Amino acid sequence: MDLHPLDPANITLDEWEMFTKGNIENAAKEINSARLLRSYVDILLKQVIDDLWNQYHTVNETFRKRIEETKDAKTRMEVQHSEIVRQANELTRAITRLEKSISTKEGFMALAHTRLGNRAQRPGIELCKDLVEISLVNEVAELRENVALLQHEARRSRSVSEIFVENSNSTGRRY
Repeated sequence: MDLHPLDPANITLDEWEMFTKGNIENAAKEINSARLLRSYVDILLKQVIDDLWNQYHTVNETFRKRIEETKDAKTRMEVQHSEIVRQANELTRAITRLEKSISTKEGFMALAHTRLGNRAQRPGIELCKDLVEISLVNEVAELRENVALLQHEARRSRSVSEIFVENSNSTGRRY
């Protein structure tokens, strides 16, 4: 169909009908191609929406799992912190018992030294090395050894207690 510019003063009814029919056919072609494009765009939009919903659900599920893991880790750390505090308190009580035992043993050692000192003041033949003196010397040596062991144990316990306190402080700061 040959469409050329029409001279408005010389348009016949046939030319007008032919021109209008051409416009209608062109419009119909445009509508058909627009329908295909619209259908394609609708499919793309549906895919994008589905992808966005899937991503939304995936992110929410991942967040939920991570929050649950974080809560579990926090609970485990709180339990661990409580256990460290309990052990530190138990260790502190043990150190107190050790110090009390050391003090008691040092008192007995001082008493044994006093008795040995009094025996050393005896005059003449009474200043002898008898079973009582040997027993006192052995008792002082045994007490000295026991006090040294208790002091060593107390130092070791204090070191462990310091480690417990450091661990307790570091786990306490984490949550």
